[in-house]
Amino acid sequence: MPFKFNFIKNALMALIIFFAINIYCHAETAEDYLKSGISYYEQLNYAQALSDLNKAIDLNPNSSNAYMYRGAVQNDNNLAISDFNKAIDIDPKNSEAYFYRGKFYYRSVGNFTKAMSDFNKEIELNPNHAGSYYFRGSLYEKKNYGLLKNFKRWVGLSDPDFDVNEIKALSDYSKAIEIDPNDRQAYLERAMCYSSLKDFDKAWADIHTVEKSGMVVDPWYINSLKKASGRDQ
Repeated sequence: MPFKFNFIKNALMALIIFFAINIYCHAETAEDYLKSGISYYEQLNYAQALSDLNKAIDLNPNSSNAYMYRGAVQNDNNLAISDFNKAIDIDPKNSEAYFYRGKFYYRSVGNFTKAMSDFNKEIELNPNHAGSYYFRGSLYEKKNYGLLKNFKRWVGLSDPDFDVNEIKALSDYSKAIEIDPNDRQAYLERAMCYSSLKDFDKAWADIHTVEKSGMVVDPWYINSLKKASGRDQ
């Protein structure tokens, strides 16, 4: 009997250990959920991304990237900003968090001042990120869209502020292209900058670069440049 009892006892212990090891080996970690959440985010499956990022944060509430990506998939603006802020509080040197928050301020909230501040900070921390230069260039151009400024341009009056901001935008688009020569949208926006500054040869050159890449250029860019330059190419 003692032998039989010990045999059963040992068998049960072995079974318990086996299941414990199996459960441990297949347990999802915070990093697993973070990677899965990012993958779903990139696939534009925001609902599943949110679910996995929630689990990542539950398991590791000090993950700056988990809060950053969760902010990017939130449906509520206040929740999104709260997550971006939390990501930066956890890691003030997380340059991507400033970039994501900057894009959110720009596109979803329309707060260009805060967006510019975040893109400036991201560039300070990571000067080799093309995206921040592109969006900052776009923000410089936003400063040119006031009715008074456009009226001055239409009637032929000079506006030094317009040219200063356009030159800043041009510089940022050029930097974005230097870092990522395949950023075709940056070429198109730079073409419009050149057009505004009446450097039409360079404007058309950028348009042709995009066309040669195989991308179909939005007719708006072509028509705008034709009208401004008074020529077809």
